[in-house]
Amino acid sequence: MSDFITLSCPNCGGNLALTPDTERFACPYCKREHLVRRSEGHISVVPIIEQLERITQGVDRHASELAIQRLRDDRRALEERIKRQQDQVERRSQRWVEVKADLRGGRIRSIVATVFGWGAGCLALGCFIAGGDGSACLGVFLSLVSVGSGLVATITHVGFARRTVRLDDAWQRMDESQRFLKELRVELNRVYAELEHHSQVVRRS
Repeated sequence: MSDFITLSCPNCGGNLALTPDTERFACPYCKREHLVRRSEGHISVVPIIEQLERITQGVDRHASELAIQRLRDDRRALEERIKRQQDQVERRSQRWVEVKADLRGGRIRSIVATVFGWGAGCLALGCFIAGGDGSACLGVFLSLVSVGSGLVATITHVGFARRTVRLDDAWQRMDESQRFLKELRVELNRVYAELEHHSQVVRRS
């Protein structure tokens, strides 16, 4: 009775002569390594690469399933952060609009006060030149109006620097919020892409 078992190589079809205790061998023709399987009296050979691929697929599936759970949690957290950040962007945008409107209003008030002051001053000068008690009284009144308008224009103009600083600060805060919102959206897109990749790995397994 022969001590050898004859099988065919599943890779190249060459004849293989195996001993009953052989568990792993390389085909003498194609040099591919194989494992010997024994089950219910049947003997077969399986390429080691195929066996490793099956093991790798199982490991990949398990890793992907764990990754999917983690990524779903990350997605929920990012969506909540994005919602909060959107609210902050809206608030800071509204603040910037308000400060900008205040600065514009201050400029208009300054221009009006300056023009009114110059006009009152010119009328007062005309009254003094015209002479007479009535003209003199009117000239004094117009002079006071001119001085008051000049003070208003000066005070408003001085406030420009403060308003400009507030406008720049509001713009910077709004810009920072918008940039951070963009970063969060990019991160959310990355999570969606990774989640889709792992879902495909699970479906293929």
